[in-house]
Amino acid sequence: MSSLQISQFGAWLKTYRSEKTARAYGGTLGLFQRLVGGDRPVNKDTANEFVQLLLKRGIAASSVNRLLAALKSYLVFSDAHDEARRIPLLKAFRKEAKFWTKLQVREFMTRCLTSFDKALFYLTYCAALRISEASAVNLDDIEFDRCRVRIKTKKQRGGNEYDYAVLDRRTLDALGEYIRYRKSECKALFTMNGTGRTNVDTLRRHFKSIMDQAKLEGTFHILRHSRAYEYVTSEPTPSTIAIMKLLRHRSLTSTERYVHWLHTDSEAAMIPMGW
Repeated sequence: MSSLQISQFGAWLKTYRSEKTARAYGGTLGLFQRLVGGDRPVNKDTANEFVQLLLKRGIAASSVNRLLAALKSYLVFSDAHDEARRIPLLKAFRKEAKFWTKLQVREFMTRCLTSFDKALFYLTYCAALRISEASAVNLDDIEFDRCRVRIKTKKQRGGNEYDYAVLDRRTLDALGEYIRYRKSECKALFTMNGTGRTNVDTLRRHFKSIMDQAKLEGTFHILRHSRAYEYVTSEPTPSTIAIMKLLRHRSLTSTERYVHWLHTDSEAAMIPMGW
């Protein structure tokens, strides 16, 4: 698979899919080239190898399936329909935990021993951050005087807007201790070796290391799910709008996947963490 073939595939895909999808699928093929080898063809064997490499990096099965969809589309483009049907998705044999209980969250957090670990995962859990949001937090995004973190939402809304999440005292104390002894001059809050911003792959590996010590299962995103679960099962029961604000969803449709078990519509303020 050459760069020319990827370019031709992108042009073909734009005829019936959006330009955004075409770019995403092209990026997937580029990732396939880097991980598996640019000179190797796309088939069932190389696709399985690609899947195993992705899973080792801690990427969720649902995300892997989206990447496999790009490979299948490329095979359709190459008139290899039979080979495309031979590539299975992961849903049939990989089932992931949707959230952790409070006891499981507590078990994970007790494994966070360094100031970096505590700051990263306390913040991620308390603010229900996505992994990209955790990586993108800057030093000046932590507002200690207002007990909140500023979260940029450009990716979600296509603008330079910000959302805010309230932080509890435990998280603020962990952040304060981490920043106090932090030596890097980088504007990013979480840095690699005191230099550049910590990327999402590093965060995934770091999360998996602590998760394995706690003998739990899940991906980085499970911290966000667990925070949402704690919130929606609190008393009084929060409204769907309140959950939507906590999770910073663009529409109620996304929120309803978290709160389908709710039957009341009472308002609730943000509760402190229960672990």
